[in-house]
Amino acid sequence: MFRRILPLTAILLLALFYVAPIARCMDSRQAEKNREEFEKRSEIPEWPKRDWKNAYKVNSLHYTVVTNTTYNAGKFISDVMEMLFLRYKDIFGAQFARIPRMTVNAYSSRQEYDEIANKYGFQSGVTGGFYTTHGNGAIHIPYVNINGQHPVKTLFHEGTHQFVHDVIDYKVPFQLKSIVPAELHVLPSVPIWLNEGLATYMETADYDGETIEIGKVNPGRLYQLQLMIKRKVMPPLREVLSRRFGQPFSAEHYAVAWGLVYSMRHNWDVDKREQARKKLSQYIDSASKGFFKLPANDFVKKFMTGGKLNDAFMIDWVAHIGDSSLSEFERIVVGRGKKLEDWEAEWKKQILKLSPYKPYGGTNRGEAVENKGSDGF
Repeated sequence: MFRRILPLTAILLLALFYVAPIARCMDSRQAEKNREEFEKRSEIPEWPKRDWKNAYKVNSLHYTVVTNTTYNAGKFISDVMEMLFLRYKDIFGAQFARIPRMTVNAYSSRQEYDEIANKYGFQSGVTGGFYTTHGNGAIHIPYVNINGQHPVKTLFHEGTHQFVHDVIDYKVPFQLKSIVPAELHVLPSVPIWLNEGLATYMETADYDGETIEIGKVNPGRLYQLQLMIKRKVMPPLREVLSRRFGQPFSAEHYAVAWGLVYSMRHNWDVDKREQARKKLSQYIDSASKGFFKLPANDFVKKFMTGGKLNDAFMIDWVAHIGDSSLSEFERIVVGRGKKLEDWEAEWKKQILKLSPYKPYGGTNRGEAVENKGSDGF
């Protein structure tokens, strides 16, 4: 009997032809199952009454979630925060020597949240969540839908502020902790433009139960930024970059800050995108060191006399961060020998090319491309 022996390549092609559709079908069913499970876990029902003193406490690798909603809701929040943590590591691009446990307090009603917010000086009904460094530091959110928006979106914003303070901001060297008051052991060194720019950048993140996808434009911020550029009323970058803690930071400043972070994360020139991200990581690393070459020695030389902090320490510190923020941006991002104003002019041109009506601004050859597990492009 004669038998035709099919080449191995043909066998593989036939297997691919028959098996691939089945695999895609199975993937589709699994994706649908994951989506249904995610939607169920993320639901915001009418929470049962439970006193805060009997709140659930859910611990994960980096976070503690305290909530008087349900244990499952607390577990969902902790899962979201751990996914956020992984994205922060991508964005900040550094290995962190000190990662403290971070806390999220999620309240079952708006009224309970407002009572806490009032204690920190916020008016009732004004905020949808906040992060405070007071005490041991924590995020506070009402775990309810506000104007149709899921509270997870608030976690994306406030979680960024928390990560910046707890992990990135300048830590007083160990050998100085007995001299420096405990409330000054962590000092704000990430400039206000970068802190708020990162937070507004993260606002547009999407979580589908498996991955957090970042990289979508913030349409409100982009529209406002483009309008300011066209009308020639945008605050100059020199002003925004040198803004000091305690100075007013307006909606106009927020829009510029978002635009700076977005352009450094998603450079319109694909060939330069990785380089731009490295510059952002380098800038963040410099900020984490207080913009010092020798973080311990330079701190002592600049801010201590006779083994004690200078009398006007906080005033001097705020001025140092504001001045260094601008000079380091010019050194790291703009480049030596180049002018900030020339960089700004080119940046404005590229910002005007983005579309607030396309998820990723239409920068990828005019098409918005979703790529789960990447940064959008």
